[in-house]
Amino acid sequence: MRQYLQVHVGPYQLLLDAQGIHEILELSGQGEVSGYRDWRGKLLVPMNSRRLLGLKKDIFPAVYAGVVYSFSDDSEPVMFEFDRVERLRQVEENDLSTLPFIPKFAAQLFDLVYSDATLGVQLYHLRRPLELDSLQLILDTQLE
Repeated sequence: MRQYLQVHVGPYQLLLDAQGIHEILELSGQGEVSGYRDWRGKLLVPMNSRRLLGLKKDIFPAVYAGVVYSFSDDSEPVMFEFDRVERLRQVEENDLSTLPFIPKFAAQLFDLVYSDATLGVQLYHLRRPLELDSLQLILDTQLE
């Protein structure tokens, strides 16, 4: 059994491996410094999850969630920006299923899906490890 953080991005719900989480913060539109987020005196690359998923409207609520997250054990953390954080949850490894066919950019981000029959939702499992360069490439492609 592993622990994951359940987060919301528009209509989607995602699972982040709790091992990669350093801190969860409440954010507002303030706090960006020259394209970076300040976290305890360290400048972090902000990752707008709405833009990353190609959502047309990438405007967050007035108050939204920041998750300081590392994509692997030896990578520098980034500031993931989500609409909201739902909760920590325990998930059995064998309850995660492989994804059906999805667009290539999404397959670079997600590798598994968890179906929560009680809530009637699917939660997409963010790959870990994940290369920051892969994310940047996806973001650059989204801007074109």
